Amino acid sequence: MDQNTLKNMITIIIVLYREDYEILYKTLDKIRDFKKIIIDNSNNLKLKNKLEANFKIEKYILNKKNIGFSAGYNQGVKLCETDFFLILNPDCIIDYESIIKLHEKLVVNEDCFLTTPTSYDENNKLTYSGGLLPENGDIDFPIKIEGDICVENTLGACIFLRKKDFIEIGLFDFFNSDKGNQFENQYAHPSKRTPKKIKGHGYSDFYQKYFENLKSNNLNILEIGSFHGNASAALFFYFKNSKIFAADIYPDLFRYKSNRIESFYVNSADENSIQNNIIDKFSNNFDIIIEDAGHFFKDQIISLFMLFKKLNKGGFFIIEELDFPDTRQDMNLQNEKPTLREILLKFKNEKILLNSKYIKKNDRDNFLDNIDSIEIYKGNFNEIAILKKK
Repeated sequence: MDQNTLKNMITIIIVLYREDYEILYKTLDKIRDFKKIIIDNSNNLKLKNKLEANFKIEKYILNKKNIGFSAGYNQGVKLCETDFFLILNPDCIIDYESIIKLHEKLVVNEDCFLTTPTSYDENNKLTYSGGLLPENGDIDFPIKIEGDICVENTLGACIFLRKKDFIEIGLFDFFNSDKGNQFENQYAHPSKRTPKKIKGHGYSDFYQKYFENLKSNNLNILEIGSFHGNASAALFFYFKNSKIFAADIYPDLFRYKSNRIESFYVNSADENSIQNNIIDKFSNNFDIIIEDAGHFFKDQIISLFMLFKKLNKGGFFIIEELDFPDTRQDMNLQNEKPTLREILLKFKNEKILLNSKYIKKNDRDNFLDNIDSIEIYKGNFNEIAILKKK
């Protein structure tokens, strides 16, 4: 196959967010001969004009809001008209010969889903050669590989795929979330991110234990404290037939959009806000409610006892970071007792519900009449409580 034919079979897809022109120029300069699709999540018209003046770019999309890197790549793949494509980070430089080699290895190995090169830093030091990153995120000791090797995991900075295979699996269906054992720093600016992983809360095993048999059901799931929406997006793809209600004090920061996700404002520290924006607003009840907001002592109690009545029969109420008020003074500024952890442990062990000024009588009675079970688990750092309604 001649070089021109081969180049026309490959599209390179790059997703941007507030990227530096000089870095981008170096990346694009090495891939001039290939078709290119750029998705800009920062809607930078000035950058678009500058790049298009120096490079031929088949499709250049300016998104009015940041939809995230995974959704951006999905958008690019849908616009791709070639049989093969390369997902490339904006600061990742790859030459022509390496791209051709990735294509060759993918075609020769029919059972292979994707190919990816080993990576080197600007000083030509090997930085990554496949497989899971270590728990501590230290990648200073990658093994140098001679020839081809099959790995179960790889970084996403530079991956080569067949379009038909990627479409068949439903595009990207994982969004970075801190509920698992490791996650990327979702609070860092993309230009400051590194391949290092941060140790997550370690709650995903508990979610799996309770919800593996429910993940195909048509559920209503409320997450309080959605922030950027990373965990909401993970729930969206795990519960493929469910509606996700994402509540946060800063809903404008929510990154994802779907007809199965509804993002809205609520202040979980304010009883009136919970009443107006959740209890009165939604006629439906919820099958799962996840309290993952400010983690302050009184907020956890208010959310649980006010919203327990919004659970359907057999539903689950989850409180993440249950032990924060016991271990961090700034989560319980008034040093008030009992904390929610103490309330739940007392009831679990002795069936006695301790009094709190944050629990109204009707909410207390509803809880006593409808609580079925309480389980508390230890994650990597903090505790998670999972309550089931009768």
